[in-house]
Amino acid sequence: MWIQFSIFWIFKIINLVRFVDNFAKYDIISKRIKIYWYLYPFFELILWIFYLFHFHTFEISIFTFILSWITLIWLWRATIKKQTWDCVCMWKVVKLKIWRTSLIENISMVLMAIWMIVAMRPKTNALPVRMEGQSQEAIIQHCELMPDMPWCDKINTKY
Repeated sequence: MWIQFSIFWIFKIINLVRFVDNFAKYDIISKRIKIYWYLYPFFELILWIFYLFHFHTFEISIFTFILSWITLIWLWRATIKKQTWDCVCMWKVVKLKIWRTSLIENISMVLMAIWMIVAMRPKTNALPVRMEGQSQEAIIQHCELMPDMPWCDKINTKY
């Protein structure tokens, strides 16, 4: 997830004014909240940082799902109405229409967010299957890297 966010927020920042002009044409939140036009790329930057450092990954995945789903619905609507614009995020790098790049971006973000939510949802305090049979050191190392896993709060990572 962090790789995709790192790529797409940079493309949106390359020419923020052009991004804002095109994004406002199809995004429902942008039509109602003008400042959202300018904030969206920075939301992606913040999400990139959170994913990169595994900070509140479960909660961020829920936020990512909601944000990407809303954008995806309105992209799909614009595509059905045969509205086409140049892609708002990659306009200087690749000449593509909106339905190719933006739809692929948002579909993949929705699917990755669902996968992360399902994989990280709190079920029990038991170790996930992939951690069973691992040494105590491996489990501690995993919890140090991803402390927001539901069962890591039960593991003492201090030696």
